Amino acid sequence: MTKLKAILVAIGFTVLMVLGAFGLGQYAWTREGRSQSG
Repeated sequence: MTKLKAILVAIGFTVLMVLGAFGLGQYAWTREGRSQSG
């Protein structure tokens, strides 16, 4: 039970990290695109 909980926590943390990195990358890319476009 404890091992399963630890695995779920690790997966959740990894998902949050991936989503955070993707969000920051998309924001930076959009900002750069606007800067070049305008």
